[in-house]
Amino acid sequence: MRSIFFVFLTTLGTACGPEEPSFDTGNGFGGAALDPGGDQLRVDVYPSNTTPEVMAQTWVAPVDVDWTDLDVEISPPITVQGTVIGYKSTPFGAEIPGQAAAPIQASVSLVRPGTINAIRLQTDELGFFETQIAPARGYRLSIVPNDTSTIAIHIEENLSLIEATDFGEIDIGLGEPVYGSVYLEDGDPVSELYVRIEDPETGITGTPTSTDENGHFLLRSREGEVNVVLGGNLGSTFPTRRESATAEAEEGAVLSVDFGQIEPIQIAGQVFDSDGNSRQKDIKVRLISMDLSQTQGDLIVETETDGDGWFSRAILPGEWIVEFIPPFDSDFGPLTEAFSVPIDGAPQISLPAAYLPNRVRVVETIRDALGKPVPYAVLNAVELGFDAFIYSATANSKGEIQIDLPPTPLGFMIIPPSGNSAITHFEANPGIERLDLRLSNGERIAGLVRNGNAVVPFAYIELRDASGNLYGSTLSGSDGRFTIRVESLPNE
Repeated sequence: MRSIFFVFLTTLGTACGPEEPSFDTGNGFGGAALDPGGDQLRVDVYPSNTTPEVMAQTWVAPVDVDWTDLDVEISPPITVQGTVIGYKSTPFGAEIPGQAAAPIQASVSLVRPGTINAIRLQTDELGFFETQIAPARGYRLSIVPNDTSTIAIHIEENLSLIEATDFGEIDIGLGEPVYGSVYLEDGDPVSELYVRIEDPETGITGTPTSTDENGHFLLRSREGEVNVVLGGNLGSTFPTRRESATAEAEEGAVLSVDFGQIEPIQIAGQVFDSDGNSRQKDIKVRLISMDLSQTQGDLIVETETDGDGWFSRAILPGEWIVEFIPPFDSDFGPLTEAFSVPIDGAPQISLPAAYLPNRVRVVETIRDALGKPVPYAVLNAVELGFDAFIYSATANSKGEIQIDLPPTPLGFMIIPPSGNSAITHFEANPGIERLDLRLSNGERIAGLVRNGNAVVPFAYIELRDASGNLYGSTLSGSDGRFTIRVESLPNE
């Protein structure tokens, strides 16, 4: 399978065929199970207002599918509801004991991983939630209490939700205590540091709490392996760290976290144009730690240049890279530099002046596989890194295109004006190489979108691989059928 490296919306192409619909597949309720590491095709369907009875949803093609005769069955939404309850503790010494079955206010998510089937909502004050989702297998239910220092995160995997479902009371209990202290190398406690629970398999995190004046924290977790994420305060010089722990039944887990030395050093620098003649203001300066000398973790600090092109921030000793990112409408491209902050250096360090590169003007002709110019094709380019800015231009009637691009690695997508060629992807750096803007003939994919025995006309369809990378997009015709060309089939 060819690797596609970025995703964004494309222009639309319509296609419809004269064939009669065929309804014999049995791949309803979302189709096959999605294997993120597998070789599958994912069909994202966004119905038009001609079929308000169905909602946007994903259908996953089986591995052995006939790509020229896909039968994409989507279904009307179903209602899912439930009430979240749990153990609500009360402060030590209170006359009223904790409540073992109290309503919990929480964030509830029903997500079919790797697809567009996703709903997120909040419970009401009585712990109740109700929503509509597209019926499918493989949903993940996650419940994150508003206060995860008193109640644990709840996660259920591989739920089959193919008909209206009332979960009833979802008792997430109390969980196991995960507690400890955070301090510096000299023993001083670290107060007001963000701390939160993270599920290591799904990456779902709890609501953050803060360490107290003595550096202590208390969280609740399900039994088993868990991550404790510390740091991440906006503007803080404390790096973000992940500490693994095992929450034992009725015992929980205890963590003692030594952050080492946090001794910020002021750095300063100035940003100019490529010739050094003009100081550049409003340049985003992103400082990213690569290896901190006196502590562990990851630290990202951002600031902007002032009217004289100056910037200044406090960071920690270690190895760093700095990204200089001009505004989207600038005449300059981004720049990356590496630098070091020594442990026993001066209280302030001046970085070398940064000179932003000029953008490169690209004047080329978009051609098809036979070398013929393709009028009105669209070229999109996205930065591979920095702020992932997207640049776009449309060819004229002769297939000619002109666009100013930053001299940095970019991901390109050429979108043909019709279905005669495939959306074509490649990577290149326009600062060091000439672009070959040639479309691929690709491979044909065709199919039918239906809701039971009714076709789904004029639906917007995106074809993606199992990782979510875009292959192409089109509209279904009035008969629910669609046809599109892609660079290569998933099993190639």
